[in-house]
Amino acid sequence: DSMLVGRHVEQTQYFRRLLQVIQTFVMEGGCMLIGRGAPCVVSKGQGIRVRLVASPSVRIANVMEMLQVDETEAAHKVKVADEERASFLQRFYDKDIDDPVNYDITINMDRMDARTTADLILDAMEHIALNHEPDFKLFPQPWEPEELINRTIVRWDRQKMARVRADEDFALSNSDSPEAGRRLPVVAFASRYGSGARLVSEVIHYRLGYEVFGYKILDRVCEDLQLSPKILGRLDEQGKTAVQSFIDGIMVGHRVSREDYFRSLIRVVRALIIQGGVTLMGRGLTHIVEPGEGVRVFITASQEKRLANLSELRGLDGAQAEDRLAKRDKDMEDFLRQYFNVRYPDLCHFDMTINMDRLNHVTAADVVQRALDSLPG
Repeated sequence: DSMLVGRHVEQTQYFRRLLQVIQTFVMEGGCMLIGRGAPCVVSKGQGIRVRLVASPSVRIANVMEMLQVDETEAAHKVKVADEERASFLQRFYDKDIDDPVNYDITINMDRMDARTTADLILDAMEHIALNHEPDFKLFPQPWEPEELINRTIVRWDRQKMARVRADEDFALSNSDSPEAGRRLPVVAFASRYGSGARLVSEVIHYRLGYEVFGYKILDRVCEDLQLSPKILGRLDEQGKTAVQSFIDGIMVGHRVSREDYFRSLIRVVRALIIQGGVTLMGRGLTHIVEPGEGVRVFITASQEKRLANLSELRGLDGAQAEDRLAKRDKDMEDFLRQYFNVRYPDLCHFDMTINMDRLNHVTAADVVQRALDSLPG
């Protein structure tokens, strides 16, 4: 404001010139644009829109080191910068700075170092530059006989290798080898309903053989609580979320509290993490994965994209689809607040956030796989 007032420049004139400058750089290409709402100007195919986040404690420590100030002053500078940036984006672009849909990838620097972050961005940029359609389809129709045979052979090979790895891990666990305790990292997904997380998980399963645990976790919880799996038949998606219905179901006629359910959920998920080499879907599972144990990913998409996905995959349109999205979002928000005491979605609780508006499921899987490869061990 002081710049605009001091030089008698109208806001509209400043904004028009700002857009001209940014668009010039975008058209020339081969550059990095930082700040000033540049992600709001980059159109599909022109580049990748990235946001870097970190927890307040990490950011304050970085500012203290960089500017050589004490913690109080650093915290104040972080707060002021956040407010100014949020205000700028809202004022000139009418965008919420914290909405992950405004970026293609959001990376949490709490767990990612600079080199890994750069690799993730370059991988995504390469796919955007190629602008190709994914060659992996979740539901290919119809199956060609030769393709079906090849996929079956690949699956058998993976199962054989999994048995070999299990035998090796058992042998190592009973030895003094430095490799003892080694296990594959996990991938934990959280997502907005209808954004396409299942597609990404299927690509990872196809490539790495990671078994996907979503609703199957409920079977494990039943076993852990010594309840009949028939309880799962009580799930009623029309009334409540599957998880909430499950919890209510095991309460009826069984002396099981919500606390019992939550403790069982933690035990089951921790066992899967120790097993390694699996994909965990939903139910706040990203909050159970500790540093170094895997990659926590939030998959999101715009309302328009999610509605289109529901129409294509579920046959839902119009008000019915909108009501389904709103209900699923609220259910997840309530679940995370009740059991994990977290705000949904707080991007600092994930290692990366991927917006499926512009990235297809194969590109998203590539980025996740690159993050897996960067983990120590």
